[in-house]
Amino acid sequence: MINFKFLSFLIFFLLIFIFGFKLLFFFLFILFIFFYKHKKSYYLLLIAYIFLSFLILDIIAPKLDNFKNDYLIESSFEYEINPYYGYYPKKNSILKDKIFKKGVLQSEIIYTINKFGHRKSYTVKNNLNRCVVFYGGSIIFGQSVNDEESLSYKIFEKSNKKLSTFNFAFNGYGPHQFLSKLENNFTKQLRSCKKIDFIYLYIDDHIGRIAGKRSWGDQSPRYVVNDHGVIQKKFFSHYPYKIIMKFRKHMRNSKTFSLIYDVDKVSMHDQVLFTEIINSIEDKINLKFNNSNFLYLVWDKKKNHNLLVKKFLKNKQFLEIENLNIPDEYQNNKIPGDYHPTKEFYDILSDYILDLIL
Repeated sequence: MINFKFLSFLIFFLLIFIFGFKLLFFFLFILFIFFYKHKKSYYLLLIAYIFLSFLILDIIAPKLDNFKNDYLIESSFEYEINPYYGYYPKKNSILKDKIFKKGVLQSEIIYTINKFGHRKSYTVKNNLNRCVVFYGGSIIFGQSVNDEESLSYKIFEKSNKKLSTFNFAFNGYGPHQFLSKLENNFTKQLRSCKKIDFIYLYIDDHIGRIAGKRSWGDQSPRYVVNDHGVIQKKFFSHYPYKIIMKFRKHMRNSKTFSLIYDVDKVSMHDQVLFTEIINSIEDKINLKFNNSNFLYLVWDKKKNHNLLVKKFLKNKQFLEIENLNIPDEYQNNKIPGDYHPTKEFYDILSDYILDLIL
């Protein structure tokens, strides 16, 4: 005997998974019109038109949200996939961003990627007494600034080349990629360092990234909390978690559901996971390297959000970027779709960091 409730649920599930909510709303509209014609109940007709309204909203809303952007960024970024820590920029490559405004080239940004798949390191041969390792996302990677304008280079330059710098960060990363690199021995370039300062730049979005609640980074390591801290469970792009990622994508693309539910919202569990990842990073570093220090750059743009994480980080050695004397015009390059800090931001920030670690 056919279980019609289960069959209906299965059909809804497949429609959402394959086509998203627009087709689901259309299907439900037709279904309730069919019921109305047989039952002659105006309640069914009302429900049908509610689903039709949802459909119209999802079709029209993206067109209304479009705004004219004078800027265009042409990117030559190429990616490769590591089976442990996921996507990274192509090894031994020179990547470029060309920024146009109203069709006129404004600037060309150069990103030099080394044989390890990291942005260019700055070292003096046979002098690795002091090393600085940066990890995190696009801000500390130096998106939208040239190699010699990045935080990594500024620290190297202003220390009179006494500090060798290594940039393990990349666009869309959080701390979880760095943890996977530590666990799977992708830190060989640091073997000769005598003393290392590990610097991580935190933004609130990183909690969503480690929880798989963002529209990018599906080919990133997925960690879960267990009795011993955290353990990696393949990537977010692997089944069964891939199904959750797919549903979140459709919900994010539906204006109707976005008004009802914030699919990007993080939970207390996500905050706990984040703190456990940071703890695990420190534990792994202390086992691998004899003389290490940790510095956390906290960019707290969402006051009264993620308080557990912020309290956790502020019990460590940290710099709160919001409290530094960095002019607002340097914190955002004002390019729609980019909005990363300017070269002046990194120049000023490097002075604050050097005051702490030298």
